[in-house]
Order: sequence, then structure tokens, then C-alpha cells
Amino acid sequence: MRELARIEQDVLGWVDIEIDEYGPYDAICKPLAMAPCTSDVHIVWGHAYMSDAPNRVVGHEATAEVVKVGDKVKDFKHGDRVIVPAITPDWLTVPAEQGFSQHC
Repeated sequence: MRELARIEQDVLGWVDIEIDEYGPYDAICKPLAMAPCTSDVHIVWGHAYMSDAPNRVVGHEATAEVVKVGDKVKDFKHGDRVIVPAITPDWLTVPAEQGFSQHC
């Protein structure tokens, strides 16, 4: 899959990533449109959280098409168009079930 990534400090570019594994609750999605946010800008051109990681994929807010889903995913299937939010909590944790998904 082709992804937009921080290649090195102040350099943004395209990288090819092989996605071989995903979990039973995961979905692999092909981005259709990405919405870079300020954290992406800081990762590439600033010195933000994990900004030194080479080939770090940016654009964690997007619209996408579902390509594959894990065997426990029931609400989405191949071909569905989805919104990928900035925060993707683990909905199976106690805090998420209590309404505090930002802590997961």
C-alpha cells in the first residue's frame, strides 16, 4: 500500500508498505482522502512526538475504503466507505465501555 510519510526531518514523501498481519478486530483500509492535522505538521516539520521515526505514516484522519477485515469485525465489510477518526480507542477495554474512550 502506498502511504504518505515523514521520510526524515523536513521531508515528506511516499513510501510503499506491506501489510501482512492484522488482528481479529482490525480493518485494513485504502485511504481515499486524508486530512492532515497539526500533529502531522509537527511530526514532519517540527520536533513532535515520535518525529524522529523514519517513514512514519502521517494523515491519521481520513476517508477510506475497507479492503480487509478481521474475523471478529461484524459491522464493516470489503468495499465499505468509512471515516477514520483521529482517535481509535480499544472499545473492548473497561474505560471505553464506561464511556471514557479517550483513555484507551
